[in-house]
Amino acid sequence: PSWASGGAIPVHIWAFDKDLTDRVLSAARADDPDAARVDDAGNLYVSASLPLADIQSLVKSEPAVQYVEIVRPKVLLNDLVALPQICNVEPEWTAGWNGAGVIVGHNDSGVDLTHPDFPTGVIVATNGKMSKTDNGHGTHTAGSVLGRGLANSSPANTSGCGDQYSPESTVRGMAYGADIATNNIFSGGATGDSSMMQWGVQQGAALSTNSW
Repeated sequence: PSWASGGAIPVHIWAFDKDLTDRVLSAARADDPDAARVDDAGNLYVSASLPLADIQSLVKSEPAVQYVEIVRPKVLLNDLVALPQICNVEPEWTAGWNGAGVIVGHNDSGVDLTHPDFPTGVIVATNGKMSKTDNGHGTHTAGSVLGRGLANSSPANTSGCGDQYSPESTVRGMAYGADIATNNIFSGGATGDSSMMQWGVQQGAALSTNSW
């Protein structure tokens, strides 16, 4: 990899306290002038690209640094979960069971309301922020449950056991006929165990998914 020969590594750097973020930013800019302070829905960190030696030096010399996280590129993975070797959901689909008529309560970080896998009518209720917030994980978990498979073509299988099987014709949720009531527990939605479940039931949810 490029970092082994001194190449820059994209990283996010957190301070021990939000008030120390600018101090960490100043230290990071000594090696990366383009380092930036990021406010992700109140979650403050520094985004930078630094060689490994500079990361090590920053951690040792700047006591305000709490931890450093490598920013790994997002890639499409395989779509094998429905196959017999994993969840074996295909026989249920063939029998006509796809979740139609069921509302799933979803407690996570919200959902991207513009995502093509959630067309009009699929999201029956929302609680908390759904835009201008970090809804990536919530969108992922909602799609795993009931995404319609309407986005672009399915990703190719990845290395390992995935290459032994043909991919599905589309990537969709295990209960791709169900609907969803989504509650952003991190930004404006119900946060208590009881309150989040009660909100879901009030929207008609028969079960809930909690992957936070």
